[in-house]
Amino acid sequence: MGRDTPARRIKFVKLTGRVLSNLAAVCFNFTSVCDALLELHDETNDSVAASEALSQMHYVNLFDSTVTLVARYDILFKANIVSKAMQAEFMDVSNASQLLQNCFAFVK
Repeated sequence: MGRDTPARRIKFVKLTGRVLSNLAAVCFNFTSVCDALLELHDETNDSVAASEALSQMHYVNLFDSTVTLVARYDILFKANIVSKAMQAEFMDVSNASQLLQNCFAFVK
């Protein structure tokens, strides 16, 4: 088992950031995809297509949960950096303020 070093954590955060940015279109259109699958399930006469639509809706919901967890991790990671900077024994107020502003900008 590998050790969890700061470099590995930063690499993971960068990777998740790239994944989230590449999947932004899917996340933005999530409700439309779910609505289309539900409509296909309700309106089709083909039982195989209806079952497949329901199955795909299940996987899309799992995907949404995974993306939400990754996004929460990323937000908490950034908030933790700000928190540690503000709890330091010799806190640099201007640096902590800048980190806090960057965190707010990221969350928006």
